[in-house]
This record gives sequence, structure tokens and C-alpha cells, in this order.
Amino acid sequence: MIRYNFCFLWVDVSMHVLNSFLTKRVDKMVEKGLVNEVRNMFNPKNADYSKGIRKAIGVPEFDRYFRAELSNSVDEETRIKLLEEAINEVKINNCKLASQQLEKIKRLINVKGWNILLGYIRYALDPISYLMI
Repeated sequence: MIRYNFCFLWVDVSMHVLNSFLTKRVDKMVEKGLVNEVRNMFNPKNADYSKGIRKAIGVPEFDRYFRAELSNSVDEETRIKLLEEAINEVKINNCKLASQQLEKIKRLINVKGWNILLGYIRYALDPISYLMI
């Protein structure tokens, strides 16, 4: 039994739409300085990304790129490729995390004892119509 009443709002969209939004969001984050922000957390002496802020999405994915930046033996073309791979890994892991979170949200619907009202809004060109079940 839950201790407090609460209201949980969730905007449900198809996984395709959600993943598209998330990948665009990562691109915007890169434009706004994600690489430099993550660079501040990079420690070449510590490759343990299992704890704390170093576990955050984006930090482990950029490890190979930052190590290549420090290396004099890695050419510019390889560095660019590693950067692109890191950004793609961030996108993939972001989408995986969203999928896992959705699974948890969907399990909440089946928790016994919770009075859950699902509201659906149908999108149309005419005024929004509500269907409550």
C-alpha cells in the first residue's frame, strides 16, 4: 500500500517517435557543449564507469575518444570517427534507458491496490476529444 496520494502524468508516444526525439535531443546537447562537459569528468587514470557521476550516460561512451585525443599516435580522421561513434553510443544508450523506464512505468499499471485511471487523448485536426477508460 502506498503512503501518499500522488498524480503521475506520462505522455505516451510510440517508440519510434520517442527514439527520434531522443536522438535529436542528443544532437542538440552536443551542439550546446556535451563533449566539453563530459571531458571535464574524464580521468585517463580511471576507467571505472560503474559508480557515481561517471556512470551517467555520455561519460563511458566518450572514453575511447578522449584517450585518442591524448594520444599523439591517433590521426585526426580516426579521432573524428571515434567522436561520431561515441555520439551514436550515447544515442543508443539513451534510447535503451528510455525503453527500460517505459517498461517500469507499464508495470506500475498492474500494481494491485493502486487506483489508476488511464486517460487517452486522441489527436485529430478537429478539437481534441477525450476517451476515458
